[in-house]
Amino acid sequence: LINPTKKPRTLGRGDSLDRRFVFFFFLAYNGFFTYSLMQFKKKSLEIPEYSYERLVSYSYWLLGQRDYAPSQILKKLATKSTNIEKNQKVINFLIEKNYLNEAKFIENYFLKNRKKESLSKTLLRLKQLEVDLNLAKEIMNNLKENEENNDDSINYPLELLIKKFKVYNPDDYKKYMQNLSYKGFNWEVIKKTIDEFKSLS
Repeated sequence: LINPTKKPRTLGRGDSLDRRFVFFFFLAYNGFFTYSLMQFKKKSLEIPEYSYERLVSYSYWLLGQRDYAPSQILKKLATKSTNIEKNQKVINFLIEKNYLNEAKFIENYFLKNRKKESLSKTLLRLKQLEVDLNLAKEIMNNLKENEENNDDSINYPLELLIKKFKVYNPDDYKKYMQNLSYKGFNWEVIKKTIDEFKSLS
């Protein structure tokens, strides 16, 4: 039975000190854990600072895998060094030694994507790669001009029509035009190609 006359036990001096110790120990432990976690995250996000020579070697390795635009290499270097001037110096060196050639990259990019999409679509992709757009447009126009002046210019678009449509059908004339125009061929090449396709039937 509970004795109503008995007063509840109050914390003594020792109890108060014990609780304070536990409380401050918990705060200290929690603070140390949080600090350690922040330091770990900070260290994991730090960019390793490569030397100039190592950046050049890294660029050689990248270019050995595939073609890159200067802007692409510069972004790759930024993951290895925060020194903008040093990174740009590497780019200038690669361009000077002709390891990086933006004009050649643009031309190869157009030719590589020729079978998949129109020149205008490829131009949009090049814009995203931050290449010189004026240079890209000039190269694109040169490629179109070469197609017009080349006697073999219809060989590839003719191959596309044969592969997709098999045989000529007058009712599908508009489809032929749309298909080739979507690929980026100009009107003269499209007309010649369709006429040749018709003659094969």
